Amino acid sequence: MFKFNLKSFLITLFISIVLDVLVLFYADAFDFPVAYINATFTSGILLFGAAILTYASSEGLFDMAIYGTTKFFKYMFSSKKVKMDSYFEYYLKKHENDEVISVFPIILVGIIQLLICFILYFF
Repeated sequence: MFKFNLKSFLITLFISIVLDVLVLFYADAFDFPVAYINATFTSGILLFGAAILTYASSEGLFDMAIYGTTKFFKYMFSSKKVKMDSYFEYYLKKHENDEVISVFPIILVGIIQLLICFILYFF
């Protein structure tokens, strides 16, 4: 999780700047404090939330829900009843060749955006 990669940090920083500009154009307001506070807060929350969801998903938090939903729909809507693997077999098959997803640059840029937002708000 805490592997820092400069390339992914710069890509995430570029994405956050694009999000800032999109929020400014969507709001159609460029007045200094309020519009920039809204833009940086929106960008920071979106990046931070996406990073937390990505990390939780890579750790297997949603595996049980995905397995249950897939089993339900295959049972209800399949013309032939397919016997599915147990959850343990599904888990082993899904996680046998996992790659590490580094969300640290995304979290870092999200926190930077939120800090900029709070600095603009309080000063």
